[in-house]
Amino acid sequence: MPIPNIDLLSREPSESTGVIPGELVLLNNYGSINPLSALNTYEPVIIEQMVICFVMQGKLKALINGTEVEVNGGQVLTTLPNSEGLFKSASDDCRFIMFIIYPDILQKTFEDIYINFDRTLHEKYFVVNNCTEEQMSIYQLMYTELKKECVRADYEYKMIVVRSYLNALLINNIQLFENRKTESAQVNKTSRQYTLFQKFLDALNKHASEERSVNFYANLLNVTPKYLSSVSMTYSQKNASQWIGEYVVHHAKTLMSVQHMSSAEIVEELQFQNLISFNRFFKRVAGITPKEYKKSLKNK
Repeated sequence: MPIPNIDLLSREPSESTGVIPGELVLLNNYGSINPLSALNTYEPVIIEQMVICFVMQGKLKALINGTEVEVNGGQVLTTLPNSEGLFKSASDDCRFIMFIIYPDILQKTFEDIYINFDRTLHEKYFVVNNCTEEQMSIYQLMYTELKKECVRADYEYKMIVVRSYLNALLINNIQLFENRKTESAQVNKTSRQYTLFQKFLDALNKHASEERSVNFYANLLNVTPKYLSSVSMTYSQKNASQWIGEYVVHHAKTLMSVQHMSSAEIVEELQFQNLISFNRFFKRVAGITPKEYKKSLKNK
């Protein structure tokens, strides 16, 4: 699903946006138009791209995956691909810059810097971090340089240059997590076990809508279910079954809140045996029933 912001900015693209189609979108609200203002009345949308939003001053409020999020001056919001987002409001003095990075170039960039994105630090597919003055300067510099590349005519090495800037941007973003370290963040991330764990999370992204068995993922990764759960516990303090449950419920919540599916439709979409088994699964993982979750959406 394309991000709706791009079409809404057609009135003043040179001031508030920079675009490399299918690769990168840059947004800011320096001028007279806030590129997010037209989204106030929209329902949540699924954002397939990674979003990095740096707020320089003021305050921005959003709803990310059903959670109210406030980002203040000197903070950066990062959302993972396939997050559910809704812009709610911004203070009059709010100034922000936003990087929207498409999955393909995101994966290539992570390969450039020899890392996988650690989803264990993103329990809800997003995180808000405080920035130092040096990190704030880097965000602004990367935005300026990337915007220059957006408006330049195509040339042979354009995307190599763009990816080099994205390398610096993402390394800076990852450094922010040093202040949010958990035990899982301190273990050896160059090991085969860590690679296995990341492959497990990647497999969940692809298959969680139809596969809920630990055995399925263990067979896919050529390990035993017990070993997969042990590795998962090592890096996240959650076993494989808990991760599967959270991914399935996250998908179910998205179907309810964004696509407005009924529970009966979700039962069919996620291949549950019947409505009772879906309700029990959802309640066990989320702590509330699907009906209670839908009611909570109306109160937001």
